[in-house]
Amino acid sequence: RADYISVRTEPIRRRLKKIGINRTIDFVPDIVLDLDLNQFAQVKMPPAATTKPKLGIAIRAKLQNEFVEALRYINLNKFEVYCFVYSRQYDDLKTLQAIKRTFGDKFHYLEDYRSPVESFKLIGNFDLLIHDTFHGIIAAALQNAPFISILIFETRLPSQVNSSTFVLIKSPA
Repeated sequence: RADYISVRTEPIRRRLKKIGINRTIDFVPDIVLDLDLNQFAQVKMPPAATTKPKLGIAIRAKLQNEFVEALRYINLNKFEVYCFVYSRQYDDLKTLQAIKRTFGDKFHYLEDYRSPVESFKLIGNFDLLIHDTFHGIIAAALQNAPFISILIFETRLPSQVNSSTFVLIKSPA
C-alpha cells in the first residue's frame, strides 16, 4: 500500500493499470536524462599503456559468473580494458574482483567507488562501454560513447531454480 505511485515509463504505468491498480499513477521521467555533464570536471584515468581504444566494463555481482565465463571467449586484444565499479547497489566490486582473479594484469582495475557524477564522467573516457544498468547506458549516450548493454531477464526453470539470461544490445553507431 502506498500513498503515492510514480513510474519512469508509460509502459509500466499501463501494465499497472492493466493488473487492476486504479489509483493515480504519475509518470516521472528520470532526471538524469536532462543532466548537463559539461558543468562537471573530467575524471582522470590511469595512464593507458597503449593507444588502443579504451573499453570500460562494469557489471553487477549477480552476473559475475556468467560474465567472467563469457569474457573468456571474447578476443579483447584490440582494446585497453578498464574494469571499474559503478554501483554499490549492485555490488560491482565483486564482479571486478572475479575478473581480476581470472585475467590478472591483462586489464586495468579501478576499484574505488565514485560519486554518481564522477561515475557518469568516467564513462565518457571510454571508446566502448559494456554495462548493465539504465543509468550507465544513459551516461554513455549523453557522452556519445558507444555501448553494449546487458539486459537481465529473470526466468523460473522447471526445477524452481532462478536463472538470469543475457541479452546484448549494441548502441547505434
